[in-house]
Amino acid sequence: MPAPWNYSTGEPVRRGDVVTLGRWPGVVVDLITEAHPDWREATGEGVMFEGSDFGRLLADLIGPDVRLVRRAGSD
Repeated sequence: MPAPWNYSTGEPVRRGDVVTLGRWPGVVVDLITEAHPDWREATGEGVMFEGSDFGRLLADLIGPDVRLVRRAGSD
């Protein structure tokens, strides 16, 4: 089980985090595990991102191209 997911800096991924995926801005919408109502065996677990450049994306691994910009509510 990959959860909990961490950024390459070691910080845990949290719902609402503002991130970049490569050059695209996005937000962590949810953390999907087997206990989540949206979990499906076909897609598995992962971090759900949303951004205007890519729509919604479920990633099971968090690589170095996913960078935390700021935590939710830390404007």
